[in-house]
Amino acid sequence: MIIGATLMSGILAAGISLMMPNIYRAEILIAPASDADSGKSAASSALSQFGGLASLAGISIGNSSSVEENLAVLNSRTFLWKFIQDNELMPILYVDEWDSVRKGWKNTNSREQPSLWDAFRLLTKDGVLGVDRGKKDDLITVSVEWGNPEVASKLANTLIVQLNEYLRQRAVQSSQRNLQYLNEALGKTQVQEVRQSLFELISKEQKKAMLASADGEFAFKVLDASSTPDQKVKPKRALIVLLASLLGCFIAVLLAVISDGVRSVNRKACEPYG
Repeated sequence: MIIGATLMSGILAAGISLMMPNIYRAEILIAPASDADSGKSAASSALSQFGGLASLAGISIGNSSSVEENLAVLNSRTFLWKFIQDNELMPILYVDEWDSVRKGWKNTNSREQPSLWDAFRLLTKDGVLGVDRGKKDDLITVSVEWGNPEVASKLANTLIVQLNEYLRQRAVQSSQRNLQYLNEALGKTQVQEVRQSLFELISKEQKKAMLASADGEFAFKVLDASSTPDQKVKPKRALIVLLASLLGCFIAVLLAVISDGVRSVNRKACEPYG
């Protein structure tokens, strides 16, 4: 019984594992873009001279957003929805439910068709998109796991390019709002010292906007772009078969011990009656 259960468990696990699709992981190595490389630190340093006035105006003149904030944007619903729509990823993410001939979903019921919410959960909660930040350095590994290795690699590379563009545009829009406010404030004051400070703030804010507009790798620079993976990461079929065989063996041994114990009790109970 024990040998049979072990063999059957291993064979069953092997059959199931062979039915599971191969999953490939594409990785891209990035690092936070250095302020010194882009010249943003110089502008921020100059702007800090007018911190009091800027804070009264509600204008942020510090350094660019923190790495944690930028990584949070990577996993945010707003960015990922835009990423999915811009790259038309719904038919790719749900290829089994997409009719490529008819260019529509196989299920005509709109309530049962995949939504952007489903795609967002697939990327962030089902292990498709991963972010691993090194503990001893600023290096960050962004990974995409998918059944098609070429698609996984393309998604990983495109993700970082569009994240930089998204953050860059947001920084430019912030500078434009600041400039609008500063120009309005300039037209309302006649105090020479305040006007001079506003002129300086406007000049520096314009430089920030120009730097952001010209900076392709605005938030993260790519150290090692993703290439098409040549080996799967899942499923680990040998491990699945081994664990299933061990589990089957353990259950069979447990049942054998229980069965032997029951027979022993029954024999002892029948002894007084010969």
